[in-house]
Amino acid sequence: MIKDLDDMFAVLEKFDITMEQFMLPYILFLDQREHPEGPLPRGNSAVAFIYRYSENVRAWPRASIQELVDKGLLENYNDGETVYPDNLDVTDKFAEAVFATTSDFERF
Repeated sequence: MIKDLDDMFAVLEKFDITMEQFMLPYILFLDQREHPEGPLPRGNSAVAFIYRYSENVRAWPRASIQELVDKGLLENYNDGETVYPDNLDVTDKFAEAVFATTSDFERF
């Protein structure tokens, strides 16, 4: 669970990922938590920021997303070359390293 910047950089080092790679599953997790039933809405939802980044900064590199899949941090349900965030799922491996779990609360 990330509590401060030191924890965040420990996660980056543990998974050997960039800040940009970190932000993709982080935002997806927030969106999936907000909208667990799907399909994911646009507007002010967390996933809208992924599209906004892609349109205004740069597209998420496919190789970067594939690296997250290969490391077991994302599951990719897209067909073909185009990757839509709506078809990506965050794995427990990432979620448990970054967010508080039930066992974290039990310890407190």
